[in-house]
Amino acid sequence: MPKQMIRGVTVIPAAIAIVTLGLCLWLWVTRSPERTADKKGVPVTPNEETVARVVQPSHPIAPRVSAPPAVPQKAPEAAVELSERELLEKNEEDRKKQRFEGFAESMEQRLERAQERKELLVRWDKETQDQSWTREVSSHIAGLLGIAKFSSDHLKEVDCRETVCRFQLRTSNNTQGEVMSLIQVARELGEETWVRAEPQDNEPQSQIEVFYPRDGYRLSGGGGRIAEPPRVAPDFVGEPAPATTPEHG
Repeated sequence: MPKQMIRGVTVIPAAIAIVTLGLCLWLWVTRSPERTADKKGVPVTPNEETVARVVQPSHPIAPRVSAPPAVPQKAPEAAVELSERELLEKNEEDRKKQRFEGFAESMEQRLERAQERKELLVRWDKETQDQSWTREVSSHIAGLLGIAKFSSDHLKEVDCRETVCRFQLRTSNNTQGEVMSLIQVARELGEETWVRAEPQDNEPQSQIEVFYPRDGYRLSGGGGRIAEPPRVAPDFVGEPAPATTPEHG
């Protein structure tokens, strides 16, 4: 009997100690869920204290500002409307670059020009060739072409007679501007010249035919010296002279 009591007394304190230890262990686990999750690898829901500790930074962070949306680039605005003067100049430049196809003439005007050429050609053909004057005129025309920035290759078939000299000018690119510039070169020879520009049917160039009188002689009125009365009424008008010296295209 005494021996059993001693055993009971010895067993009870040991059981109490085991229960107490288990209770402490349970309390420790329930109050530290984060540690339990870290050790076992099981996700747990953090409590408010844990959230506050994790979310709140030690230093304030500036709020993120999203970049503004890209603004589409506007297409360049249309060119400012040209003034009336600029528009006229532009139209004139465009006209100079156009291919020369002859002057606008009525049938009556064409017949008149053809008759003028026939009379001059008959007069020139009857006269004797003057080689000295031919060389002189050739050199003079070549100089005028150089001033106008043309090569001497534009000059063709110079043939001067006693009182009338006849020559031809040929275009290279055959634009309106080039033809008018070559006509102006011919006009520089003197106040009275007969000039006729004609596009060639089978060639890309145009031909400008020129009749030019010797100093002291007239071209119109049937020829003769200026000091003498004209043989017929002056009627040669030639090609219209340009108002200004145009640039050749």
